[in-house]
Amino acid sequence: MNKHTRHSRATSLWSAARWITLLFTVGLVASFWITPNASIRVLWYVLIPLLPISFLVNVNLWRNVCPLATLNMLSGNTIGSRRLTKAIARRTDVVGIILLSVLVPARHFFFNMDALALGVTVIAVCALAMLGGLLFDMKAGFCNSLCPILPVERLYGQRPLLRLSSTRCTSCTACSIRCLDLSPAGFAKGLAKGKNRDRHWATTTYGAFALAFPGFITAFYNTSDTEWLNAASVYGFTVLCAVGSWIVLTVIFLAGRVSRETALVVCGGFSVGLYYWYTPLAIADQFGLSGAFVWTIRISMLGLVGTWFCAPRPVRKTVQ
Repeated sequence: MNKHTRHSRATSLWSAARWITLLFTVGLVASFWITPNASIRVLWYVLIPLLPISFLVNVNLWRNVCPLATLNMLSGNTIGSRRLTKAIARRTDVVGIILLSVLVPARHFFFNMDALALGVTVIAVCALAMLGGLLFDMKAGFCNSLCPILPVERLYGQRPLLRLSSTRCTSCTACSIRCLDLSPAGFAKGLAKGKNRDRHWATTTYGAFALAFPGFITAFYNTSDTEWLNAASVYGFTVLCAVGSWIVLTVIFLAGRVSRETALVVCGGFSVGLYYWYTPLAIADQFGLSGAFVWTIRISMLGLVGTWFCAPRPVRKTVQ
């Protein structure tokens, strides 16, 4: 089998995977009305925990099939006519982080209990992805800007274990000032200019996010589900932990004269390690699984995180 044939077959398989994922998403949204409790459990405790693993391997593993990206490209590939400039990107970066910070804690008083609200929110995010495609070229309007998952993709995608190209864009149109598809390992490069060379990187948008994210995760898994009337306390505790994480880690890194590249990798590894320390216990509680399951997943995932943390470059090359 020659290289061209392999490439064509791989492209066809990725295309099929994208449409299957989109159809699955449609079915999942419909199931929120049909079997609400089961659907919520599948989404939060089966599907979502798989995403960080894919980000560690290579963010393009998910971005190549993400249903939101498919919807973004449906309009962005045909109607979009505007490039995402650096000035606009600075604003959309903040919006994406705000969306993540609002939606995730809302699980505790809203989305974990109300399947209808969850379904409507998923539909709204899908509509936002398509709207982004109407306003900007290709993936610039959502995937590389407003997507609430993008900050996490950038943080966990710093050291991809495998090389994997984006299969959505046949050629680069320079639609975005910073494209994660082109450089999954380039998270820290955006902090390499001007004042970002010194301690001020901690006050940049993604520098602050990376430093605060371990506290954000800790707050989420140490907050119980409650009524929506207690939403303020949920957000207050989240902000307190996130700010505390930012302060503590900033002091440690500055006092230790840790380079920004190393600090960002530590933040990424620490964050995903915390996630997979807490998540197996939450999954076991939902499905009545034993402590052996919890420790098996914890040890396995911490081993993967350790491999990710120590890997200076992709371990092997994959075929597009």
